[in-house]
Amino acid sequence: MARVCVIHRNIPNVIAQVTAILSADGKNVENLANKSKKEYAYTMLDVDGKISDVVREKLSAVEGVIRVRVLQN
Repeated sequence: MARVCVIHRNIPNVIAQVTAILSADGKNVENLANKSKKEYAYTMLDVDGKISDVVREKLSAVEGVIRVRVLQN
């Protein structure tokens, strides 16, 4: 299991792109929390399996994403 934490601009389609990248890698989002304040947002996703460096880089490349942090055991 991994937790993906994403700091991003509060604009349309960021969460959809993040979940699409995870889904394309065969990951299931088991839990998602999102909070926003004005123009910024913070999204945490719990996914099954490990997140590779390639997937992390794809998440970081999404327009509007400021920072991605992956916590996994």
